[in-house]
Amino acid sequence: MKFSGRKTFAEFLRENYNFTVVRVTSELSPPGTEKVLHFESVDEMLEWVTERWRDDFVWPEVETFEDYEKVAKRPFFLLIELKAKFSDRLNRSGYITFDDLVAEDDTKSFKKNGLLELTPHAGYKFLNCAGLNELKSSVRHLGLSDEENKKRLTRPDWDTYFMKIAEFAAQRTNCMKRGVGAVLVQERRIVATGYNGTAKGLNNCSDGGCGRCNSNTKCGQSLDSCLCLHAEENALLEAGRARSTGATLYCTTAPCLSCARKICQTSVARVVYRQDYSVEHFTAKICKEAGIVLEKFDGHLGGSVVINCAEELQEIPDIQNLSI
Repeated sequence: MKFSGRKTFAEFLRENYNFTVVRVTSELSPPGTEKVLHFESVDEMLEWVTERWRDDFVWPEVETFEDYEKVAKRPFFLLIELKAKFSDRLNRSGYITFDDLVAEDDTKSFKKNGLLELTPHAGYKFLNCAGLNELKSSVRHLGLSDEENKKRLTRPDWDTYFMKIAEFAAQRTNCMKRGVGAVLVQERRIVATGYNGTAKGLNNCSDGGCGRCNSNTKCGQSLDSCLCLHAEENALLEAGRARSTGATLYCTTAPCLSCARKICQTSVARVVYRQDYSVEHFTAKICKEAGIVLEKFDGHLGGSVVINCAEELQEIPDIQNLSI
């Protein structure tokens, strides 16, 4: 949106991280802005940038879904959204009226291929609801000074990659209590996947196949009457012990005690989980005893990372001494 801080954001990247600003416009740059390039069209800009993809560029003018689709084809592209309070934007404008700003917002948001179609695709959303220093300090979350961090913004690491697959597997669940997915990986190759639900030949839990899950039974109770196999069990059964030995098991939820025993028996070397579970301390205890590495995944899976600039500043003891 206009007056949300896009140009300031782009200039900060140019001045502090050696980004080159690219614009699709016939206007000339003001004196002293030598690292601003102008192109007649998005296609022309994209062709030029692609040939120099190892360099860093920022385009502060993505306003239509049609333009986004063109640049999003490139694997090195990341869409960032800046949002600011309406009152702040009105004050920053210095001249536009309330009605005019509302009308412009509506036009850009609700038109075909407009900003509302872009929003779901933003990897990061900066809530620019404080001052300039707060906005600048929040950029540190992108880790642009570190080349490896920069790569991870557009290409997930292995743990993120396999955990995303586990999350997708969880969508196949037929259990009425919760959806869980698991992926068994050997030397960065998927050996098996699994999701929770009733055993083969039985009615799906979601069709009433498991009385325990279809009742109001509390988590962790009456497990001996549950007819659902857990995601970890299904993955391990599919793989067998020979292919499980030394493997890494990715789970969307921490394994229960029963699954932890099977993980030990099949000689899995490492377990990575995303969400906690009520009996997690038992799982941690026996994994430690069996020499199995148990790690909680702390990465980001899909959607947008929301960064509130005002809140982030509070985490920094002395903004004046911050080097960004």
